[in-house]
Amino acid sequence: MLYFESFDKLPSRMKPPRTAELYDPDAAVAFYEERYARGYMAEWPRAKKQRVFEFVRALHLPATGRAIDFGCGNGVFTDVVRQALGSGWTIVGSEISSVALENARRRFPQCQFRHGEDPALAAESFDFFFTHHVLEHVYDLTEVLGQLDRLMRPAAVGVHIMPCGNEGSYLHGLALLRTDGINAAMGNRFFNDEEGHVRRLRTDDLAAEYSRLGYALAAERYCAHRQGVMDWLTDLGPERVKETFDPSRAKDEPSRRRLASLRRRFLALWFLRHQAPMVEEKLAKSGPLAARLRATAAGAAALSPVEAGGQLVQARAGARLGRARPRPPRRRDVPRLSPRRHLAPL
Repeated sequence: MLYFESFDKLPSRMKPPRTAELYDPDAAVAFYEERYARGYMAEWPRAKKQRVFEFVRALHLPATGRAIDFGCGNGVFTDVVRQALGSGWTIVGSEISSVALENARRRFPQCQFRHGEDPALAAESFDFFFTHHVLEHVYDLTEVLGQLDRLMRPAAVGVHIMPCGNEGSYLHGLALLRTDGINAAMGNRFFNDEEGHVRRLRTDDLAAEYSRLGYALAAERYCAHRQGVMDWLTDLGPERVKETFDPSRAKDEPSRRRLASLRRRFLALWFLRHQAPMVEEKLAKSGPLAARLRATAAGAAALSPVEAGGQLVQARAGARLGRARPRPPRRRDVPRLSPRRHLAPL
């Protein structure tokens, strides 16, 4: 089963890929040791963990079994999966980073953790596998999937969660506007992928890899596309917004106009979400105009793009920019999910 997201946790500024060194196994281990020592992926939002918990619960797996969180990092989702599976299951997290394993063992003593190269791990077998943002980091996808398959019992099932590379996703639509949008020579990496990513998988790519191992795709789910991008991108700040919608990177004149338009809209949304509360505090003491401004700022600060929906956010942004009437977003400015791939958000 596949669960695709449109984004990963990202820094406030884009960094160049380090793909070349990540294809060297020893260099890759050193890279992640340093990252985990600096707090890489130490925690995830509560809402995200709840979505994963509910997703695993909805699989209706047997009451007992053995599970592996392959590439478990700091163990955050190892513990989430443990709770979702229930007390009849034993879960083991495996990881190549010794720093991450130490963090995981300290934080989640209810789970078991093994180094990925531990001979004892190779002797074990499992009924269920789980990975969370792992496959976009591994340098040899075929080898890693084979390694995971060798740990699984007959009739095993599993879940992969990863960034979405499918045509029709919001970020795919943005990438098509840029000259550097999609790098086919680097596993279809998107322009905004974090420095540790060596590829961006599509559903069909992974399904083809697994068909050679005798697996069939049981289900696919997608979440956090347009409105999710609005949320996390404005949280990252105005510099990241400017980089993402940089008109100088446009592949042609229509794309340049679209990127410039989207940049203005996302900067306006960033202001409404993060700067309006400070503006409200500095407004004049009293008077009809000040009262109206305070009400507008308070309303903007309370507005969540995920809860309110894209059109209302655009309308509120339009009002703040001085338009007499809110204008819904033009269809061409909103990349859509293809009907075949668009399933209800989790």
